[in-house]
Amino acid sequence: MVQNVTYVKAVGIVLMVIAHSHCGIPYVFQVIYMFHMPLFFFCSGYCFKPKYYKEPHIFVWRRVKGIWWPYVKWSLLFLLLHNIFYYVGFYNYLSGDNWNHTFALPEIQSHAHSILLDMEGHEQLLGGFWFMKALFYGALIGFATLLTAHLMSIVTARLLGEISKKHVIYGLYSIICGSVVLLVACWLNSRNDTLTRLMLTPKEFLSAVFFVVGHVFAYTKASKFRLWSGLLSFAVVVVGSFFWWMEMASSFFDNSKMLPYTVTAILGTWTVFSLPWHRVKGKARTLLSYIGNHTLTILTWHFVFFKMVSYVIVLIYGLQLTRLSEMPVIAEYAQKGWWLIYSVAGISVPLLLNFILSKLPAAIQLMQRS
Repeated sequence: MVQNVTYVKAVGIVLMVIAHSHCGIPYVFQVIYMFHMPLFFFCSGYCFKPKYYKEPHIFVWRRVKGIWWPYVKWSLLFLLLHNIFYYVGFYNYLSGDNWNHTFALPEIQSHAHSILLDMEGHEQLLGGFWFMKALFYGALIGFATLLTAHLMSIVTARLLGEISKKHVIYGLYSIICGSVVLLVACWLNSRNDTLTRLMLTPKEFLSAVFFVVGHVFAYTKASKFRLWSGLLSFAVVVVGSFFWWMEMASSFFDNSKMLPYTVTAILGTWTVFSLPWHRVKGKARTLLSYIGNHTLTILTWHFVFFKMVSYVIVLIYGLQLTRLSEMPVIAEYAQKGWWLIYSVAGISVPLLLNFILSKLPAAIQLMQRS
């Protein structure tokens, strides 16, 4: 089952890159956005282990080490490279007020402060890094939600004795507490406000809902969709993309769409989970595993290698070099078919470089021995 989660993450990251490439196939873009990011929050909750109830410090530390630290590391590196990105044309006067100039030391310090304390202020070239903050705080809020449900189920089981079944009321309490978190997200949304110090928005709370639901699906060993139920589920996703489409990257949403979007995102995610992954063999299995195990590499670098494709487009069509700064792609050409080249470059080049770098120490040692 853990291997299946890796495959699902691979599908999610590929869909993310395709969406960022401004895929020109009609309606594909909006369908992808219905579930491709909730899928990752769901996977995080699906892999959650109840042993952390007795070791909450380990859960928090692993999230700090696995999410906060990579966010800070790469955000600070890209921040230090900002002026180089500006000089080579990745940014210019078209890039928006925050990025249309070189940074002096005070501005670098200000961005570094936001990165370290708020998980905000990362470079445009790390546009997908909003996900890191949502995953980090969503996991913490989701863990607090599940811990509350766990304690409530223990108290109820002791009060009712043999009448209750602890695992049943735990699942029920998890759903109830998750619904409360969703209501908090709606409340924050209606206030159009954030929690001051941590800069939390409805996005982080909605992420926590998907985290909780993922754990409930794993805990209850939810049955996978069969062929017709999977097709029906996907049909709901398609219909939802026309009537309650939302973008998880936004800080605030339409409250009237939040509940149907949440349900639809769960259906889309479980449809991907229900694919016949046991039939994946050979090179396809190896490739999916490698992609699924290196989603952070793709998330970090795909915008950079999008720029390489944009530069090729600028040369081929004789465009002004200033168009290199268009983010994340040069949309009018992406929608004419270049989205496929963007997608291939955004996925394959980061993975290829990662593979080469991973083999480099062994190659150096071999050369030294010889």
